[in-house]
Amino acid sequence: GEFYFLTRFCTSLVIFIYVFEYHLFSFLWEFLKRKPVLAFGKQTAWGKILVITVGGKRVLNSL
Repeated sequence: GEFYFLTRFCTSLVIFIYVFEYHLFSFLWEFLKRKPVLAFGKQTAWGKILVITVGGKRVLNSL
């Protein structure tokens, strides 16, 4: 029922974010090695919000 769907959705979301964070971190690390730290600091928060928003929408659409 409803509860089962909710638990499944939350589990999928957690796994998705966990996996995505890892890839995001690798990407940001490569980025950090090339760019100045200041630019990195400014873009991280917005980049994360954007990625999670876009990624979240994709997950919802694929259900």
